[in-house]
Formats: sequence, structure tokens, C-alpha cells
Amino acid sequence: MSESLLTVKDLGEILCVSTRQVRRLDAGEQLPEAIRIGRLVRWRESEVSAWMDAGCPDRQRWTAMRKAVKA
Repeated sequence: MSESLLTVKDLGEILCVSTRQVRRLDAGEQLPEAIRIGRLVRWRESEVSAWMDAGCPDRQRWTAMRKAVKA
């Protein structure tokens, strides 16, 4: 089973923001870590969903929260 990956456009539609704002949020580390394949940028749909359920914390807090759950 493969996991769905979201494009900048897909994520913008989910968050109700422009693609430009998604890029700003990513650069400001306000989104979960993206998967980068060359110039392509994608986000795991399941991670974005979990991140939103957690209240959309910044990347540093989100990473710490994920590590705490795994430990």
C-alpha cells in the first residue's frame, strides 16, 4: 500500500491558502518536514492530517512531539 503525497497546490487547498503561502510557511518551518526529490516537494498526507489534529505546531515542536510518541 502506498501513501498519498501532497503537492504544494494540494496542501494549499487543504489549508485554504495560496501556493505562495505554503512555500512561505515551509521556509519559515511552520509546516511538517517535506519530502524533497530533486526539485519536487511533497508532504505525506497522513503526517499533514496528524499535524493538523495536533493543532498545527511549528516544525521543531512537531518533530519533538513525533519523537516523544515513538519513544
